[in-house]
Amino acid sequence: MGRIMRVTATAGLIGAATAAAALQAQAPAASWTQWGGPNRNFIVTGGPQLADAWPPSGPPVLWSRPLGTGHSAILAEGGRLYTMYRPGNPRGSAGPWEEAELVIAMDAASGKTLWEHKYPSKRQDFSRGAGPHATPLLIGGRLFTVGTNLELFAFDAASGKVLWSYDLVKDMGAPELLIRPVVKSGYATSPIAHGNTVITYVGGPGQSVVAFNQADGKVVWKSGHFLTSGASPILITLDGQEQLVCFAGEAIVGMDPRNGRVLWAHPHDAGNDFNFSLPLWNPQDRILFTSSGYRAGSRAIRLTRNGESTDVEELWFNPRSRFQFLNGIRVGDFVYGTTGDMGPAFLSAISIRHVASV
Repeated sequence: MGRIMRVTATAGLIGAATAAAALQAQAPAASWTQWGGPNRNFIVTGGPQLADAWPPSGPPVLWSRPLGTGHSAILAEGGRLYTMYRPGNPRGSAGPWEEAELVIAMDAASGKTLWEHKYPSKRQDFSRGAGPHATPLLIGGRLFTVGTNLELFAFDAASGKVLWSYDLVKDMGAPELLIRPVVKSGYATSPIAHGNTVITYVGGPGQSVVAFNQADGKVVWKSGHFLTSGASPILITLDGQEQLVCFAGEAIVGMDPRNGRVLWAHPHDAGNDFNFSLPLWNPQDRILFTSSGYRAGSRAIRLTRNGESTDVEELWFNPRSRFQFLNGIRVGDFVYGTTGDMGPAFLSAISIRHVASV
């Protein structure tokens, strides 16, 4: 049985299972510094081998502690864990919850709080679960977080000192909530790093996406007039060119992460800005897969560099295959995920080379 390192947050409880040395002795392999992990695709290579089976009593629990509620994943690096939560009832669908959120750093071996920062954050429509909904970003000794109401913070990861911050609604005129959803539960996009910037959705004319300097928070660029969504952006490389792919409110948009220039766009509209899932990119066949619920579905497009421009070819669209919240994963020529929105969701396999609409 291989050594196991697992960190979970369920119903307001956080626990770590395995030898504590897994985080210490294998820090590079065990690091999880952003939403989706090392490569933002939820795939880990070269890390500790997972066990084929648990013992009857389950994996050994080193520690557990209560937090609050929320949807932020947990980051791990250098023997520390980082996450966000909202104080209140972690199990009840109706709360009560405080009008505040916390960012916390913990010792991975013991669960002890190393530092925490609490800030005001009003409640939104939490009928489907309370915020915060986004996952922090850890890079260069700094921790970046975005709260339910677009509270953007940069912390010193070691001490918890606030280096800079924005209220993106008050300071930049961002829409308070997504424009079209019936359920307006708050901000959900996890920031991404490029060079010396941190990039995230903001919203509003000319600032759908904004890049901030990681060190001082100054705006490096802002761009885009499109509706935003709850899907976190990814970085891809197309024939040597880096592109920021945004699964936005009503389209898939490719941007130059250096300056925000829009390189291409292709429609994908669920009718309510509810595009949440991870776009899947394969640099070998240049196919980008996206999927969402409601009136949209699954779509595969092929990207091709043509001089300074990018050509977009739609390979197929399937309205019956709809990944609503959970992310798919591509293995070879198949994408695996759960399809279904307002009812049962079934585990499905989709051929990425399917060419006919269904």
